[in-house]
Amino acid sequence: MASNPALKWEQLAGKFYSTHEYDYELERDGREIDFDSSVVALAPGGGAVAVTDDEHKLVAMGNAARQMSIGVFSGSGNLIRRLPWDMGRIRGLGWTTEGEKLVVVSDQGSVRVYYDFHGNFNQFSLGLDAETAGVKETKFWNSGFVCLLNNGQFIGVLRAHSESPVPRKLAEPVTEKIHSWCIIPPEVSMSRGVEVVASTEQGLMTLDSLDSSTKKFDKKAEVQPVFNGLTVSPSGHHMALVGNTHVTMGDVSLDRIYGKYELEENVDQPIRTLCWLGEDAVAISFGDEVSLVGRENGSQLTLYYNGDGAVEIRGEDDGSIRIMGNNSHHLFSRVCDAALSIFRIGSVAPAAILLDCVTHLDKQSPRAWENLEIIGPDLQTAVDNCILAAGNEDSPSLQKRLLRAAAFGKSALDIYNSERFVQVCDDLRVLNSVRQSEVGLCLSYQQYKLLGPKKLIQRLLLRSLHQLCFNIADVLKYPVSAIEVNWACSKIFHSPESTDEELYKAIMNRLKDRRGVSFCEIARQAAQDGRVRLATQLTEQEKDAYKQVPLLMELGDDRLALEKAVECRSYDLITLVQLHLQDTLSMAQLYKLIREFPIASHVYENNAKVNSKEALEQYYYQSDRQTDSANCVYLNALGQNLNSEKLEGFRKAASMYSEHGSVGDAAIIEEQSKLLKLQEQLERDYECNFLGLSVTDTIHNLLVMGQASKALKIKTDFKISERKWTWLKLNAYVERRDWTGLMEFATSRRSPIGYVPFYDACMAAGSKRNAAEYITMTALDADVDERVQMALKADDVSKAAKEAFGGKRGDLLEELESKASGATVEEIQGMIEELRLAQK
Repeated sequence: MASNPALKWEQLAGKFYSTHEYDYELERDGREIDFDSSVVALAPGGGAVAVTDDEHKLVAMGNAARQMSIGVFSGSGNLIRRLPWDMGRIRGLGWTTEGEKLVVVSDQGSVRVYYDFHGNFNQFSLGLDAETAGVKETKFWNSGFVCLLNNGQFIGVLRAHSESPVPRKLAEPVTEKIHSWCIIPPEVSMSRGVEVVASTEQGLMTLDSLDSSTKKFDKKAEVQPVFNGLTVSPSGHHMALVGNTHVTMGDVSLDRIYGKYELEENVDQPIRTLCWLGEDAVAISFGDEVSLVGRENGSQLTLYYNGDGAVEIRGEDDGSIRIMGNNSHHLFSRVCDAALSIFRIGSVAPAAILLDCVTHLDKQSPRAWENLEIIGPDLQTAVDNCILAAGNEDSPSLQKRLLRAAAFGKSALDIYNSERFVQVCDDLRVLNSVRQSEVGLCLSYQQYKLLGPKKLIQRLLLRSLHQLCFNIADVLKYPVSAIEVNWACSKIFHSPESTDEELYKAIMNRLKDRRGVSFCEIARQAAQDGRVRLATQLTEQEKDAYKQVPLLMELGDDRLALEKAVECRSYDLITLVQLHLQDTLSMAQLYKLIREFPIASHVYENNAKVNSKEALEQYYYQSDRQTDSANCVYLNALGQNLNSEKLEGFRKAASMYSEHGSVGDAAIIEEQSKLLKLQEQLERDYECNFLGLSVTDTIHNLLVMGQASKALKIKTDFKISERKWTWLKLNAYVERRDWTGLMEFATSRRSPIGYVPFYDACMAAGSKRNAAEYITMTALDADVDERVQMALKADDVSKAAKEAFGGKRGDLLEELESKASGATVEEIQGMIEELRLAQK
């Protein structure tokens, strides 16, 4: 039977804490690593551990110093990778939460971000100031870091895990001596940017990207106290200030001081690391001991790790702290309420009684059922607490007992939703597998839930634990496509001796019929390893053309890229390939390749019509499309601003039309050239705009200007018809308001367009009197009724009567009589009487 875990609990400020221990032996180069002479960085969420020599304490071996390197270990002490380092002295070593990337800062301001455990990295510089002054110290938070330069300048870097981090200076350099400092991450700072709090002899200085301010800690003292360590709680609400003998707690602004507590231990040792235990207490590591100081009442607890040498600590997102020494790895966390109610010595809580049922079941004792009766209506709560406590236990035997108790209890319930029970069982299977020493992820249940399946699998893939990832995905019903892609990439990377064909067969045998697999990602890995043929083969298996085509272009297989783009009938992809081909092929090669695909030819032609007339002309010429080529030359000429260029384009187009047998088209263009030359001459002669006008507009403008002879010559030269000529002269006379000239033109000969247009033009110009003069002339074009209406529109009732009388329409005369006035009435009556006499 498992012992009661409460026997190992520690109490601080009225709360109970437990320690989960993972034993191992950390070695490098055949020797045990001494944390006291090393720089150690613990990755968040139970991740990897980075260790390198502390140059301030480096001891030469023999006559030469050991070459610098960074060892990356699992939480169980297994060496994952040794990273060589040749960038000078290390002034910062830390991890990002996103992607578990290792960040290394050199004293000259160079930063390397290792994005995998194979030694691949991105590198950037902190800027000229860092290169000149040098980096003194670096502190990290989950997604970035801040560097203190030797000249007192702070430089912050947000999103260190991104591909292009941007360093930014914080306020002005601090001129006073900085005794200690800490970071307030942007997620919890008042300014929503990274802030720094520094302890100086002038007081506590707060800096952000824009400004700095200094706060007197002790307003009565002339000399302000300085502190050996500062740290802000994860929420950004509380601050701890550690001096030589005391710890001061307050809110982050220090407007309210919770208390000043005297340290009970290690007052004569330097602080190695300082962090918060959730929001409740501050953890301080001195050598091989960790002192915990409660926030509210100053209660203290000291944890001893004899034989571990110096220990490194890190605060975790779930409120626990990781404590790591030379030979052990501990997770110190608060005991959950469910476990507290079950395992507290002498507990008679329903969940504790339910757990006792397991012992009686093993003995086949009826007391198990009697216990259920004792629990009574609290049975569901007891089941829930047993499930919750099982999740928070790291001992598999205790997990099983708690889950057996929960299963026994829920079997006695009429209705119980077992989803949470099943979920916790699955979660524990995953947690127990990753906590094994071969893996070394020292995760608590809360950390696992915060991390989630996706990020957990990503961490395992960084360690190339593919089979474990498949097993976890199977338990959690998680998609395996990303795991399969990573497996294939890893196989290519770790199989330098295999041929392309062998690798292709191995990958396809496993992934051929798998859904959701991106072969382009695998192909890109093959290309990076110089296996272009394998990369092309894998790319052909990609189902998503928008991933496939760009990669084929990167691999240099332009013809296949165009073929795949045409197959998916994507206008955008075809255009993308053609733009790429323009940069990589000669025009002749480009046109030859495009002509093999009719759809691609149409796309190129449409794009060229919009974007490049010269390219379109060249394409038509290379494709022996003579008429289209001539059309293109002609359209290009029309778009020219200079007449000389237009005339040259017209000449070239006319020549091409003639060569291709399009004599009619050539004649039209030659006529247009003739008109353009004529318009140039007219502009010189009359200083008016003629260029760009049609023949009829040119004649019209000349007629309006009174240049009838010039207009007549153009009419003759360009074979303008008499009807069009008559219309042009009519409109010109009306526009000039030359009513006399218009009448002379109308009566000079019979109008080929009739005389109704003359009437309409005068009416439109507002000259009803002149319009009435053409009514009689319209006898051949309009009947009596129409002419009468025309006269009435011209307000000439007398004229209307004459037209009705001429047409012998007494009925119309009678209608007009009512509209007439004065002498016109007598005139109409005489006409009516005359028609009556004529009828007799």
